[in-house]
Amino acid sequence: MSAKHYSDDDLDDLDDLLDDFDDEVLSRPPGAGLKQEQEQDEHKPEGDQLDDKELFDNLLKEIGSKDPELSKNLNSLLGDLSKQTETEDTSETPAKNNFQSVISETIN
Repeated sequence: MSAKHYSDDDLDDLDDLLDDFDDEVLSRPPGAGLKQEQEQDEHKPEGDQLDDKELFDNLLKEIGSKDPELSKNLNSLLGDLSKQTETEDTSETPAKNNFQSVISETIN
């Protein structure tokens, strides 16, 4: 087995990396990173507490400000979907009644 020889530059880079790690991570007291993450979670904006519809509306507004054409297309798509959903909701009632009548005829 031959030993791999490292250049002085490689060793200097490794030494610098270890020094940075020591300064950034090892110099902090134990658990300091966890406390910092918990504090960040506590100070999050109330946007995380919004319901899905409000978040989606906010996203649409943001898209509209960046790309009006995409926003227009999305609104058109959503309008078509809501119309389709409304028609499906109204068509379920007769189908349900029809199903019940078929079952009652079959039983009798």
